Amino acid sequence: MDDWTWQSFVTEQIGEILALAPYLMHPPQKENIAQKIEQCILLFSRGSAKAFADLMYLSPSVPLDWRHGRALPVLNLLLRVCYRLSIPLLDFLTGNITIKQLQPLKDLPICQQYRKTNRPFDISQVQKLLETALLAEPPLSVRQVAKNIKYDITDLYRHFPDLCHKITARYKLYKKSNSI
Repeated sequence: MDDWTWQSFVTEQIGEILALAPYLMHPPQKENIAQKIEQCILLFSRGSAKAFADLMYLSPSVPLDWRHGRALPVLNLLLRVCYRLSIPLLDFLTGNITIKQLQPLKDLPICQQYRKTNRPFDISQVQKLLETALLAEPPLSVRQVAKNIKYDITDLYRHFPDLCHKITARYKLYKKSNSI
């Protein structure tokens, strides 16, 4: 699956919401979203929120929180679910869907198959990995480093702002010198 198909889907779905937003009578209701997530979890993973999370490339707590109405879906994650399940985002948000049978899940591009890990954050290990990344040839961006070491970029910046800024500065210098 290529990024173009995914990006086209996202653009189309956001465009549809923006075009129809002035005509919607009510904003999406938390209860409707929770019901639809529950329906999807039951149908696609036999009621297991963890199995559903695995299918959708989400951390395990996400569908559980959505299912019980403890959190509203973040747009990029809800788009991921809608894409995989072939459900228009607007239909999902307005509750105008009825899922009666299983359909094959659409493949996500690799860039969307990343999920934040819930593993413990090993400070000393991550620091060593960042220090090694700082010396990498060619230099990498912090985003590339985060992906390589499988930690969320916001966690890296929160715990190691100086190292992240050094990695960024080195990467920018490298990009600038290669663009001349």
